[in-house]
Amino acid sequence: MKKIIAVLAAVAAAAGLRVLARRSNTQVHRINQH
Repeated sequence: MKKIIAVLAAVAAAAGLRVLARRSNTQVHRINQH
């Protein structure tokens, strides 16, 4: 069970990093447009 929880935590962390990367990228694009 601990292994499953660790895997889910890793997947959640990876998904969170992707979301943060997308947000930062959108902010950069907006600044570049202006």
